Amino acid sequence: MRINLAIFHSVAVSALIMAVPGSASSHDAAPHAREMDEISIEERFAVLDLMARYGQYFDNGNAEAYSSLYTEDGELKFPGKTPESPWIIVKGRKALADFTNQARSRNGMERISIHNLGNPIMVKVGPDHIRARTPVMYGTIDLTRNNAVSILGYALYEDDIVRTPSGWRYQKRTANKYDATPIPPEFLPAPGK
Repeated sequence: MRINLAIFHSVAVSALIMAVPGSASSHDAAPHAREMDEISIEERFAVLDLMARYGQYFDNGNAEAYSSLYTEDGELKFPGKTPESPWIIVKGRKALADFTNQARSRNGMERISIHNLGNPIMVKVGPDHIRARTPVMYGTIDLTRNNAVSILGYALYEDDIVRTPSGWRYQKRTANKYDATPIPPEFLPAPGK
Protein backbone atom coordinates (compact mmCIF):
# COMPACT_ATOMS: atom_id res chain seq x y z
CA MET A 1 0.00 0.00 0.00
CA ARG A 2 1.46 3.35 -1.06
CA ILE A 3 0.84 6.46 1.01
CA ASN A 4 1.08 9.93 -0.44
CA LEU A 5 3.44 11.50 2.11
CA ALA A 6 2.32 15.05 1.34
CA ILE A 7 -1.31 14.18 2.09
CA PHE A 8 -0.28 12.14 5.15
CA HIS A 9 1.82 15.04 6.48
CA SER A 10 -1.01 17.52 5.91
CA VAL A 11 -3.54 15.28 7.70
CA ALA A 12 -1.12 14.54 10.56
CA VAL A 13 -0.31 18.21 11.12
CA SER A 14 -4.01 19.14 10.99
CA ALA A 15 -4.83 16.45 13.54
CA LEU A 16 -2.01 17.61 15.79
CA ILE A 17 -3.11 21.24 15.61
CA MET A 18 -6.65 20.24 16.52
CA ALA A 19 -5.37 18.22 19.48
CA VAL A 20 -3.01 20.87 20.83
CA PRO A 21 -4.46 22.99 23.64
CA GLY A 22 -4.70 26.54 22.43
CA SER A 23 -5.63 25.63 18.87
CA ALA A 24 -8.79 27.11 17.42
CA SER A 25 -10.78 23.89 17.69
CA SER A 26 -10.12 23.34 21.40
CA HIS A 27 -11.39 26.61 22.88
CA ASP A 28 -14.69 25.08 24.01
CA ALA A 29 -12.92 22.59 26.27
CA ALA A 30 -10.50 25.15 27.68
CA PRO A 31 -8.33 23.68 30.45
CA HIS A 32 -7.39 25.62 33.55
CA ALA A 33 -4.00 26.20 31.94
CA ARG A 34 -5.73 28.64 29.54
CA GLU A 35 -5.49 31.24 32.27
CA MET A 36 -1.73 30.90 31.94
CA ASP A 37 0.44 31.42 28.86
CA GLU A 38 -0.29 29.35 25.77
CA ILE A 39 2.22 26.73 24.61
CA SER A 40 2.97 27.18 20.93
CA ILE A 41 3.28 24.18 18.64
CA GLU A 42 7.00 24.89 18.24
CA GLU A 43 7.50 24.99 22.02
CA ARG A 44 5.52 21.77 22.47
CA PHE A 45 7.58 19.96 19.82
CA ALA A 46 10.83 21.22 21.36
CA VAL A 47 9.81 19.99 24.84
CA LEU A 48 8.65 16.63 23.43
CA ASP A 49 12.04 16.30 21.71
CA LEU A 50 13.78 17.03 25.02
CA MET A 51 11.72 14.30 26.68
CA ALA A 52 12.40 11.81 23.87
CA ARG A 53 16.15 12.29 24.20
CA TYR A 54 16.08 11.84 28.00
CA GLY A 55 15.58 8.08 28.21
CA GLN A 56 17.65 7.20 25.16
CA TYR A 57 20.67 9.19 26.32
CA PHE A 58 20.49 7.80 29.86
CA ASP A 59 19.75 4.22 28.83
CA ASN A 60 22.65 4.17 26.36
CA GLY A 61 25.09 5.67 28.85
CA ASN A 62 25.65 8.93 26.95
CA ALA A 63 26.46 10.84 30.12
CA GLU A 64 27.46 14.17 28.57
CA ALA A 65 24.47 14.21 26.21
CA TYR A 66 22.16 13.26 29.10
CA SER A 67 23.48 15.95 31.44
CA SER A 68 23.19 18.56 28.66
CA LEU A 69 19.41 18.15 28.82
CA TYR A 70 19.48 19.97 32.17
CA THR A 71 20.33 23.54 33.09
CA GLU A 72 23.80 24.01 34.64
CA ASP A 73 22.25 23.69 38.12
CA GLY A 74 19.56 21.20 37.01
CA GLU A 75 18.27 18.65 39.48
CA LEU A 76 17.02 15.06 39.33
CA LYS A 77 15.13 13.87 42.40
CA PHE A 78 13.76 10.37 42.98
CA PRO A 79 12.71 8.16 45.92
CA GLY A 80 15.45 6.50 47.91
CA LYS A 81 15.29 2.90 49.06
CA THR A 82 15.52 3.41 52.81
CA PRO A 83 13.64 5.48 55.40
CA GLU A 84 16.95 7.16 56.25
CA SER A 85 17.26 8.34 52.65
CA PRO A 86 13.71 9.03 51.48
CA TRP A 87 14.94 11.06 48.46
CA ILE A 88 18.03 10.97 46.29
CA ILE A 89 18.92 14.31 44.72
CA VAL A 90 21.44 14.67 41.90
CA LYS A 91 22.23 18.34 41.21
CA GLY A 92 24.36 19.96 38.53
CA ARG A 93 25.53 18.71 35.15
CA LYS A 94 28.73 17.07 36.41
CA ALA A 95 26.84 15.13 39.09
CA LEU A 96 24.19 14.13 36.53
CA ALA A 97 26.87 12.85 34.12
CA ASP A 98 28.56 10.93 36.96
CA PHE A 99 25.18 9.47 37.97
CA THR A 100 24.62 8.24 34.40
CA ASN A 101 28.08 6.66 34.27
CA GLN A 102 27.56 4.97 37.66
CA ALA A 103 24.22 3.54 36.57
CA ARG A 104 25.76 2.19 33.37
CA SER A 105 28.75 0.62 35.15
CA ARG A 106 26.49 -0.85 37.86
CA ASN A 107 24.29 -2.55 35.26
CA GLY A 108 27.20 -3.52 33.03
CA MET A 109 27.29 -3.43 29.27
CA GLU A 110 25.14 -6.55 28.94
CA ARG A 111 22.20 -5.23 30.98
CA ILE A 112 20.95 -1.69 30.48
CA SER A 113 18.15 0.36 31.95
CA ILE A 114 15.13 1.26 29.84
CA HIS A 115 12.68 4.15 30.11
CA ASN A 116 9.44 4.23 28.14
CA LEU A 117 7.64 7.55 28.48
CA GLY A 118 3.89 7.89 28.25
CA ASN A 119 1.94 10.92 27.07
CA PRO A 120 2.87 14.12 28.92
CA ILE A 121 0.53 16.89 29.88
CA MET A 122 2.00 20.39 29.97
CA VAL A 123 1.16 23.88 31.14
CA LYS A 124 3.09 27.06 30.54
CA VAL A 125 3.45 28.91 33.85
CA GLY A 126 5.57 31.74 32.46
CA PRO A 127 7.05 32.92 29.17
CA ASP A 128 10.10 30.70 29.65
CA HIS A 129 8.78 28.05 32.05
CA ILE A 130 6.73 24.92 31.31
CA ARG A 131 5.58 22.36 33.86
CA ALA A 132 4.93 18.78 32.72
CA ARG A 133 3.70 15.46 34.10
CA THR A 134 4.72 12.30 32.27
CA PRO A 135 4.07 8.67 33.16
CA VAL A 136 7.08 6.38 32.69
CA MET A 137 7.51 2.62 32.62
CA TYR A 138 11.04 1.54 33.51
CA GLY A 139 13.04 -1.63 33.69
CA THR A 140 16.08 -3.39 32.29
CA ILE A 141 16.96 -5.35 29.19
CA ASP A 142 19.52 -8.14 28.93
CA LEU A 143 21.39 -7.52 25.69
CA THR A 144 22.77 -11.07 25.62
CA ARG A 145 19.31 -12.58 25.00
CA ASN A 146 16.47 -11.77 22.63
CA ASN A 147 13.40 -10.16 24.19
CA ALA A 148 14.85 -10.33 27.71
CA VAL A 149 13.07 -7.33 29.22
CA SER A 150 12.22 -6.95 32.91
CA ILE A 151 9.70 -4.25 33.75
CA LEU A 152 10.47 -2.96 37.24
CA GLY A 153 7.82 -0.32 37.72
CA TYR A 154 5.56 2.46 36.56
CA ALA A 155 6.18 5.97 37.82
CA LEU A 156 5.58 9.64 37.13
CA TYR A 157 7.95 12.45 36.20
CA GLU A 158 7.01 15.94 37.35
CA ASP A 159 9.11 18.53 35.54
CA ASP A 160 10.04 22.17 35.60
CA ILE A 161 11.41 22.94 32.13
CA VAL A 162 12.89 26.32 31.28
CA ARG A 163 13.97 28.06 28.09
CA THR A 164 17.72 28.70 27.93
CA PRO A 165 19.97 30.12 25.18
CA SER A 166 20.53 26.45 24.18
CA GLY A 167 16.81 25.65 24.07
CA TRP A 168 14.42 24.06 26.57
CA ARG A 169 16.14 22.27 29.46
CA TYR A 170 15.13 20.49 32.65
CA GLN A 171 15.55 22.71 35.67
CA LYS A 172 14.08 20.07 37.95
CA ARG A 173 12.81 16.57 37.26
CA THR A 174 11.18 14.66 40.10
CA ALA A 175 10.44 10.96 39.68
CA ASN A 176 7.83 9.57 42.05
CA LYS A 177 5.52 6.63 42.49
CA TYR A 178 2.63 6.84 40.09
CA ASP A 179 -0.31 8.67 41.69
CA ALA A 180 1.77 9.54 44.77
CA THR A 181 0.68 13.17 44.48
CA PRO A 182 -2.60 14.65 43.25
CA ILE A 183 -2.70 16.36 39.89
CA PRO A 184 -2.01 20.07 40.53
CA PRO A 185 -4.94 22.36 39.70
CA GLU A 186 -3.15 24.08 36.82
CA PHE A 187 -3.28 20.78 34.89
CA LEU A 188 -7.03 20.33 35.39
CA PRO A 189 -9.94 21.85 33.47
CA ALA A 190 -11.21 25.13 34.85
CA PRO A 191 -14.25 24.71 37.13
CA GLY A 192 -17.52 24.68 35.20
CA LYS A 193 -15.88 23.72 31.90
